[in-house]
Amino acid sequence: INLKKIDEVILVVPNNSHNIKSTALGFNILTEKHIIGKVQIDSIKNQVMKVPILDEEMIIKQVPTMFELDNGRMYRTEPLGISSSTLKINSILHTLPKRIVLPLREVLEKNNVRVLSNELCCHCGAYGVSNDFELEGQCIHINIGQDATTLSAFSKNIIVGKTIQLNFGFASLVTFLARTLNVSFDFAQNLIESYFICNNDYASDVIFDENFKLSEKRISGIVLNRLYNAFSEIVEAYNTLLDEEKFESNCKVLLTGCLNDYEFFVEEFSKNTQLNVIEGNIDVVGITDQTFVNCYGAIVNFIRENKDLIVSRFEEMINVSDIKSQDSYENNETKKENPVNAGKFRDIFDD
Repeated sequence: INLKKIDEVILVVPNNSHNIKSTALGFNILTEKHIIGKVQIDSIKNQVMKVPILDEEMIIKQVPTMFELDNGRMYRTEPLGISSSTLKINSILHTLPKRIVLPLREVLEKNNVRVLSNELCCHCGAYGVSNDFELEGQCIHINIGQDATTLSAFSKNIIVGKTIQLNFGFASLVTFLARTLNVSFDFAQNLIESYFICNNDYASDVIFDENFKLSEKRISGIVLNRLYNAFSEIVEAYNTLLDEEKFESNCKVLLTGCLNDYEFFVEEFSKNTQLNVIEGNIDVVGITDQTFVNCYGAIVNFIRENKDLIVSRFEEMINVSDIKSQDSYENNETKKENPVNAGKFRDIFDD
């Protein structure tokens, strides 16, 4: 990536050693008539980001869960324009080890790239494909990525526990097939992308490569053997999250990731895990497959949390466009008045 062409980024960070800390902070509202404005909300959020945590960790994201006003009033969204003598914010802080985040930031800072927002992979996948209803109740989000699988517990539209990460992803299937057939990683990846069928009953047994005795059925059988082992690991991690978060048994599972692009995968996952699965796929023009779920989710979440910034940026673009249009109009008028300065060719419609 040529960072010289990039001014700002939304930084999507991995879930390695992800932890959660709950905190609460309050102060008095000193504005006229005690009206709560954006300044007061931003001020208390900034104070929350300064709460002490372990030296080796850093706060990468704050998610407010509740705003408390006087007289026992409670709000889940920012209470802008409401009168209250006090404001207390309850937030969840997501932390990651500094060794993971700082190297990423250092590269960006050296290239004068500003980080607009930090987004967790587990957040992005869920917000990119879900609606508020799916994450409002108890829900386990499972995302199978290229190199890892993450499981996160959601309730009331926020992550409520630490993320579990498994060392399994699409690359694990490719590696397993490559070792079994004694072929290169790239060749094995092409085989999976071209011939893997998640339901082996639909795979053809016609041999298309005599050297390796390859058919859809053989390739699919090898890959499915590794996949079934991964299903067992995922169910074990799922049950761990249920116990830790005291979730009801067989709660909803939002399944996302690159394997969703393969026909019959979700059905095979549901059948072999016995989980209550909701398929979560991006359905957006211009996005060709589920590999981009985290990128798309990061954009969705950033827009959701920064509507004021988006509106102001949009207004700036409109103003700049208007100025350029006016300058262009004035330049054209000047050329008409001064034909000498005009180009060699003229539009006949100008006359």
